[in-house]
Amino acid sequence: MKKYLLVLLIFFCNNHSYAQKGIEKLTVHKIDSLQHIHVDTLLYYDSYCGECEIKGNTHNCYFKSGYILDDNLIIYQQHGKFYVLIFDCYNSGSKRQLINCESLPYFLTIIPALKAQDRFFKDQRKKNLFPHSSISDGGFEDAEIIINRKKQYVSMAESEKTNFRDTDNTHYWVNKEIKLLKLISEDITIKKDN
Repeated sequence: MKKYLLVLLIFFCNNHSYAQKGIEKLTVHKIDSLQHIHVDTLLYYDSYCGECEIKGNTHNCYFKSGYILDDNLIIYQQHGKFYVLIFDCYNSGSKRQLINCESLPYFLTIIPALKAQDRFFKDQRKKNLFPHSSISDGGFEDAEIIINRKKQYVSMAESEKTNFRDTDNTHYWVNKEIKLLKLISEDITIKKDN
């Protein structure tokens, strides 16, 4: 009986070891592994939810201080083909080839606008101005492009995507971020249908 319980305990601990490490560490490991095989351009995407239920998950992966992970994936190009690697905090997932990928090439084109955004917010912080309040409920999406180990980020709450009105074009990068997140969603949908 003791041997049976010991085997069961080892099995249980082994299956949940990635959950204990956290999705962030697992993601870093997967990105490092792809870079090790000379994949130099990656798009990391995650979506998560605060104070809401995620439909269709059989188990919850907790992410970023208690938020629940919805999507977690890496899109990359290797030997002229695009792939998506989808995984969760239990390291269960899949790798598939994408027939069409628009998000990764588009992300590359908007990097100058995102750098302008970074400079704008840095200047605002220097002036002790805070452009918008922090949102804690609802859905969130993050995207990060990694090119030769350099990174650029996009982060947006679901409510920002639907409530944004750029009347004076001061924050022109927001429309580019919204388009990027839409393209990622379309790439994911294309992947799921194939």
